[in-house]
Amino acid sequence: RERGHADAVLPALLEFTGGRVPEEGWLRGADLLPPWLGDERVHRSHRRSLADKDPVHYGAAFAPLPEEPGYVWPRPALPRGLPRRCDPAPLPVDAALAELGWPDPPAPVVAAVRRLAADEGEAVVPPDPRAGLLAGLCTPDAALWLVPGAPPPCAAERGPRHLPDDRAVAGTPAASAARPPGPEDRAAVAAECATAPAFRFRRRPPEAPVAPPAAPTGLVVLSDPTTPAPAWARRVLRFTAPMDFVGPP
Repeated sequence: RERGHADAVLPALLEFTGGRVPEEGWLRGADLLPPWLGDERVHRSHRRSLADKDPVHYGAAFAPLPEEPGYVWPRPALPRGLPRRCDPAPLPVDAALAELGWPDPPAPVVAAVRRLAADEGEAVVPPDPRAGLLAGLCTPDAALWLVPGAPPPCAAERGPRHLPDDRAVAGTPAASAARPPGPEDRAAVAAECATAPAFRFRRRPPEAPVAPPAAPTGLVVLSDPTTPAPAWARRVLRFTAPMDFVGPP
Protein backbone atom coordinates (compact mmCIF):
# COMPACT_ATOMS: atom_id res chain seq x y z
CA ARG A 1 0.00 0.00 0.00
CA GLU A 2 2.74 2.47 0.96
CA ARG A 3 4.44 1.69 -2.36
CA GLY A 4 1.32 2.63 -4.29
CA HIS A 5 0.00 -0.90 -4.87
CA ALA A 6 -3.48 -2.17 -4.21
CA ASP A 7 -3.97 -3.75 -0.78
CA ALA A 8 -6.49 -6.57 -0.77
CA VAL A 9 -5.85 -7.49 2.87
CA LEU A 10 -6.11 -4.23 4.81
CA PRO A 11 -9.78 -3.38 4.08
CA ALA A 12 -10.86 -6.85 5.16
CA LEU A 13 -8.57 -6.74 8.19
CA LEU A 14 -10.02 -3.43 9.34
CA GLU A 15 -13.47 -5.03 9.44
CA PHE A 16 -12.20 -7.16 12.32
CA THR A 17 -10.13 -4.53 14.17
CA GLY A 18 -12.74 -1.83 14.61
CA GLY A 19 -10.99 0.30 11.98
CA ARG A 20 -7.63 0.27 13.80
CA VAL A 21 -4.54 -0.38 11.71
CA PRO A 22 -2.48 -2.90 13.69
CA GLU A 23 0.93 -1.26 13.40
CA GLU A 24 3.76 -3.58 14.47
CA GLY A 25 5.53 -0.98 16.61
CA TRP A 26 2.43 -0.35 18.67
CA LEU A 27 1.62 -4.07 18.99
CA ARG A 28 5.17 -4.74 20.13
CA GLY A 29 5.09 -2.00 22.76
CA ALA A 30 1.78 -3.33 24.08
CA ASP A 31 3.07 -6.96 24.22
CA LEU A 32 0.43 -8.03 21.70
CA LEU A 33 2.68 -9.79 19.17
CA PRO A 34 2.48 -13.61 19.12
CA PRO A 35 5.24 -15.38 21.06
CA TRP A 36 6.65 -17.14 17.98
CA LEU A 37 7.25 -13.95 16.00
CA GLY A 38 11.03 -13.65 15.86
CA ASP A 39 11.65 -17.40 16.17
CA GLU A 40 14.13 -18.07 13.38
CA ARG A 41 12.96 -21.67 12.98
CA VAL A 42 9.64 -20.41 11.64
CA HIS A 43 11.10 -17.63 9.52
CA ARG A 44 13.90 -19.73 8.03
CA SER A 45 11.51 -22.47 6.95
CA HIS A 46 9.25 -19.99 5.16
CA ARG A 47 12.20 -18.28 3.48
CA ARG A 48 13.38 -21.68 2.28
CA SER A 49 9.94 -22.48 0.87
CA LEU A 50 9.78 -19.15 -0.96
CA ALA A 51 13.24 -19.73 -2.41
CA ASP A 52 12.19 -23.19 -3.59
CA LYS A 53 9.25 -21.63 -5.42
CA ASP A 54 11.27 -18.81 -7.03
CA PRO A 55 15.05 -19.34 -6.65
CA VAL A 56 15.94 -16.34 -8.85
CA HIS A 57 13.90 -13.82 -6.89
CA TYR A 58 14.31 -15.15 -3.34
CA GLY A 59 17.44 -17.31 -3.40
CA ALA A 60 20.03 -14.55 -3.08
CA ALA A 61 17.90 -12.41 -0.75
CA PHE A 62 17.46 -15.22 1.77
CA ALA A 63 20.90 -16.87 1.56
CA PRO A 64 22.11 -18.85 3.37
CA LEU A 65 19.10 -21.13 3.41
CA PRO A 66 18.45 -24.07 5.74
CA GLU A 67 19.01 -27.49 4.26
CA GLU A 68 15.81 -29.00 5.63
CA PRO A 69 12.80 -28.43 3.34
CA GLY A 70 9.25 -28.01 4.60
CA TYR A 71 7.44 -25.57 6.80
CA VAL A 72 7.83 -25.08 10.54
CA TRP A 73 4.61 -23.82 12.07
CA PRO A 74 3.90 -22.10 15.39
CA ARG A 75 1.56 -23.55 17.97
CA PRO A 76 -1.50 -21.51 18.97
CA ALA A 77 -0.66 -19.30 21.92
CA LEU A 78 -4.27 -19.27 23.12
CA PRO A 79 -7.03 -21.87 22.64
CA ARG A 80 -9.57 -21.08 19.98
CA GLY A 81 -12.78 -19.67 21.37
CA LEU A 82 -11.31 -18.31 24.61
CA PRO A 83 -13.39 -15.15 25.16
CA ARG A 84 -12.05 -11.78 26.17
CA ARG A 85 -12.60 -10.90 29.81
CA CYS A 86 -14.73 -7.77 30.15
CA ASP A 87 -13.83 -7.56 33.85
CA PRO A 88 -10.19 -7.62 35.01
CA ALA A 89 -11.29 -9.16 38.32
CA PRO A 90 -10.08 -12.75 38.79
CA LEU A 91 -12.35 -15.72 38.22
CA PRO A 92 -12.87 -18.48 40.78
CA VAL A 93 -10.79 -21.52 39.91
CA ASP A 94 -13.80 -23.70 39.09
CA ALA A 95 -15.25 -21.02 36.77
CA ALA A 96 -11.90 -20.59 35.03
CA LEU A 97 -11.57 -24.35 34.50
CA ALA A 98 -15.04 -24.41 32.96
CA GLU A 99 -14.14 -21.50 30.67
CA LEU A 100 -11.01 -23.37 29.53
CA GLY A 101 -12.88 -26.63 29.08
CA TRP A 102 -10.37 -28.40 31.36
CA PRO A 103 -12.33 -30.99 33.37
CA ASP A 104 -9.41 -32.94 34.87
CA PRO A 105 -6.47 -30.64 35.74
CA PRO A 106 -3.62 -32.16 37.79
CA ALA A 107 -4.03 -31.52 41.51
CA PRO A 108 -0.60 -29.80 41.82
CA VAL A 109 -1.58 -27.29 39.13
CA VAL A 110 -4.87 -26.46 40.86
CA ALA A 111 -3.08 -26.09 44.19
CA ALA A 112 -0.45 -23.79 42.67
CA VAL A 113 -3.09 -21.60 41.05
CA ARG A 114 -5.07 -21.39 44.27
CA ARG A 115 -1.93 -20.22 46.08
CA LEU A 116 -1.30 -17.51 43.50
CA ALA A 117 -4.94 -16.44 43.55
CA ALA A 118 -4.86 -16.12 47.34
CA ASP A 119 -1.58 -14.26 47.66
CA GLU A 120 1.42 -12.88 45.83
CA GLY A 121 4.49 -15.06 45.35
CA GLU A 122 5.82 -17.76 43.01
CA ALA A 123 4.52 -21.19 42.02
CA VAL A 124 6.08 -23.92 39.89
CA VAL A 125 4.07 -26.24 37.60
CA PRO A 126 4.73 -28.68 34.72
CA PRO A 127 4.96 -27.07 31.24
CA ASP A 128 1.30 -27.15 30.22
CA PRO A 129 0.05 -23.91 28.62
CA ARG A 130 -3.34 -24.45 30.21
CA ALA A 131 -1.72 -23.94 33.61
CA GLY A 132 -0.60 -20.47 32.56
CA LEU A 133 -4.03 -19.65 31.19
CA LEU A 134 -5.73 -20.91 34.33
CA ALA A 135 -3.46 -18.84 36.56
CA GLY A 136 -4.02 -15.79 34.37
CA LEU A 137 -7.79 -16.10 34.63
CA CYS A 138 -7.64 -16.54 38.42
CA THR A 139 -5.38 -13.57 39.20
CA PRO A 140 -6.15 -9.86 38.78
CA ASP A 141 -5.33 -7.80 35.69
CA ALA A 142 -3.36 -9.14 32.71
CA ALA A 143 -0.88 -12.02 32.56
CA LEU A 144 2.43 -11.40 30.80
CA TRP A 145 4.22 -14.44 29.35
CA LEU A 146 7.98 -14.05 29.05
CA VAL A 147 9.39 -16.19 26.21
CA PRO A 148 13.17 -16.59 25.82
CA GLY A 149 14.50 -15.54 22.43
CA ALA A 150 15.23 -12.51 20.33
CA PRO A 151 12.20 -10.40 19.45
CA PRO A 152 11.55 -9.42 15.84
CA PRO A 153 13.39 -6.32 14.59
CA CYS A 154 11.77 -3.08 15.64
CA ALA A 155 9.39 -1.58 13.14
CA ALA A 156 8.89 2.17 12.89
CA GLU A 157 7.37 3.35 16.12
CA ARG A 158 4.00 4.54 14.94
CA GLY A 159 0.95 4.53 17.15
CA PRO A 160 -2.38 3.04 16.10
CA ARG A 161 -3.89 4.95 13.21
CA HIS A 162 -7.54 5.28 12.29
CA LEU A 163 -8.19 5.59 8.59
CA PRO A 164 -11.04 7.77 7.35
CA ASP A 165 -14.37 6.17 6.45
CA ASP A 166 -13.57 6.36 2.73
CA ARG A 167 -10.68 3.88 3.10
CA ALA A 168 -9.55 3.76 -0.50
CA VAL A 169 -6.60 1.81 -1.78
CA ALA A 170 -4.60 2.43 -4.89
CA GLY A 171 -5.44 0.11 -7.77
CA THR A 172 -8.14 -2.52 -7.88
CA PRO A 173 -7.68 -5.43 -5.46
CA ALA A 174 -9.13 -8.79 -6.38
CA ALA A 175 -12.47 -9.73 -4.91
CA SER A 176 -12.16 -11.46 -1.56
CA ALA A 177 -13.28 -15.06 -1.19
CA ALA A 178 -13.70 -14.62 2.56
CA ARG A 179 -17.13 -14.38 4.17
CA PRO A 180 -17.93 -10.73 4.90
CA PRO A 181 -18.65 -9.95 8.55
CA GLY A 182 -22.30 -9.81 9.56
CA PRO A 183 -24.00 -7.81 12.33
CA GLU A 184 -23.08 -10.38 15.00
CA ASP A 185 -19.45 -10.34 13.85
CA ARG A 186 -19.31 -6.56 13.99
CA ALA A 187 -20.88 -6.48 17.45
CA ALA A 188 -18.38 -9.06 18.71
CA VAL A 189 -15.47 -7.09 17.22
CA ALA A 190 -16.69 -3.88 18.84
CA ALA A 191 -16.92 -5.60 22.22
CA GLU A 192 -13.47 -7.12 21.84
CA CYS A 193 -11.88 -3.81 20.84
CA ALA A 194 -13.30 -2.22 23.98
CA THR A 195 -11.78 -4.92 26.22
CA ALA A 196 -8.14 -5.17 27.24
CA PRO A 197 -6.48 -8.54 26.47
CA ALA A 198 -6.05 -10.82 29.47
CA PHE A 199 -2.88 -12.41 28.07
CA ARG A 200 0.16 -10.71 26.58
CA PHE A 201 3.47 -12.12 25.31
CA ARG A 202 7.00 -10.76 25.18
CA ARG A 203 10.11 -12.36 23.69
CA ARG A 204 13.33 -11.36 25.40
CA PRO A 205 16.97 -12.49 25.40
CA PRO A 206 17.85 -14.24 28.69
CA GLU A 207 20.26 -11.50 29.76
CA ALA A 208 17.99 -8.57 28.88
CA PRO A 209 16.20 -6.65 31.66
CA VAL A 210 12.41 -6.75 31.64
CA ALA A 211 10.71 -3.39 31.82
CA PRO A 212 7.30 -3.30 33.50
CA PRO A 213 4.47 -3.44 30.95
CA ALA A 214 2.27 -0.44 30.40
CA ALA A 215 -0.88 -2.44 31.13
CA PRO A 216 -1.70 -3.43 34.73
CA THR A 217 -0.21 -6.90 35.19
CA GLY A 218 -1.02 -9.28 38.02
CA LEU A 219 0.91 -12.35 36.85
CA VAL A 220 4.16 -13.13 35.03
CA VAL A 221 4.41 -16.56 33.38
CA LEU A 222 7.96 -17.81 32.79
CA SER A 223 7.89 -20.30 29.93
CA ASP A 224 11.50 -21.32 30.63
CA PRO A 225 12.63 -22.37 34.12
CA THR A 226 15.97 -20.57 33.80
CA THR A 227 14.39 -17.17 33.20
CA PRO A 228 14.80 -14.90 36.24
CA ALA A 229 11.62 -13.34 37.56
CA PRO A 230 11.42 -9.54 37.18
CA ALA A 231 11.76 -7.67 40.45
CA TRP A 232 8.47 -5.85 39.84
CA ALA A 233 6.41 -9.07 39.35
CA ARG A 234 3.76 -9.55 42.02
CA ARG A 235 2.96 -13.16 41.13
CA VAL A 236 5.10 -15.58 39.11
CA LEU A 237 4.20 -18.91 37.55
CA ARG A 238 7.28 -20.84 36.49
CA PHE A 239 7.30 -23.98 34.35
CA THR A 240 9.56 -26.86 35.38
CA ALA A 241 10.75 -27.35 31.77
CA PRO A 242 10.83 -25.08 28.69
CA MET A 243 7.55 -24.66 26.83
CA ASP A 244 7.97 -24.24 23.09
CA PHE A 245 5.53 -22.23 20.98
CA VAL A 246 6.85 -23.78 17.74
CA GLY A 247 6.24 -27.31 16.55
CA PRO A 248 3.45 -29.88 16.51
CA PRO A 249 0.45 -28.98 18.70
